[in-house]
Amino acid sequence: MNRREHGYPANFVAGLIAMFLLSVLVLVCYANANRMVRLPGTSGTSILTRLSAFILFAIGVQILWNGLSAGIPQMLASSPH
Repeated sequence: MNRREHGYPANFVAGLIAMFLLSVLVLVCYANANRMVRLPGTSGTSILTRLSAFILFAIGVQILWNGLSAGIPQMLASSPH
């Protein structure tokens, strides 16, 4: 058994722990959403919402670009001529 196969369970468990912690963080944020909205006010909340939407859009574009730049050359290379 090589090192890569041996590390798989540890990586899997680490991923599960990370997903659990992220879920707890989201739960805490949702539970305290009213307090979080009051702190920056109406205009501050609007700015933060738009900024987070832009960041999420940029991440989505990056994921799309990475997928297309890796996938299209492979599809063209394997297509029959």
